[in-house]
Amino acid sequence: MCSNAIKSGTNNPIGMCSKAIKSGTNIPIGMCSKAIKSGTNNPIGMCSKAIKSGTNNPIGVCSNAIKSGTNNPIGVCSNAIKSGTNNPIGMCSKAIKSGTNNPIGVCSNAIKSGTNNPIGVCSNAIKSGTNNPIGMCSKAIKSGTNNPIGVCSNAIKSGTNNPIGICSNAIKSGTNSPIGMCSKCHKIGYK
Repeated sequence: MCSNAIKSGTNNPIGMCSKAIKSGTNIPIGMCSKAIKSGTNNPIGMCSKAIKSGTNNPIGVCSNAIKSGTNNPIGVCSNAIKSGTNNPIGMCSKAIKSGTNNPIGVCSNAIKSGTNNPIGVCSNAIKSGTNNPIGMCSKAIKSGTNNPIGVCSNAIKSGTNNPIGICSNAIKSGTNSPIGMCSKCHKIGYK
């Protein structure tokens, strides 16, 4: 345990530091407040108001943090910008998330763009992608190919498959809208 200390080394498995700068290769736990941590393997590494950069950061709980890396499977961040390839869960408030695989990705006031976003619950969000099977959005603009359910309030939805799509005060345009109940809305489509 160190207060106001600078610690540098290779193996620092626990090493709790307040207001410390820690740099090294293996810092498996390393809880730091107001710290800058950089390294390759930082599996847990909880940091408040910290900038973390590295390759493997599987959990990495950060508040007001900028996280960039390749593998960030969970990565709960508030007011954070996260960019990476694999971010399967990645809950972010007021965050900009861009990536290829973001299967769940719960975001409030977020802009999400990607290929696979099967659930992706977003409030006041702009979501664009190919596969968005559920994707509940309030006051959201959703555009994509497959949007089978897609419950939206005050939303503009455009796409090919929108089988149910319940919208209030919404403009819906698409090919398949078999049910599509709308109050005070314009519906443009074939069905």
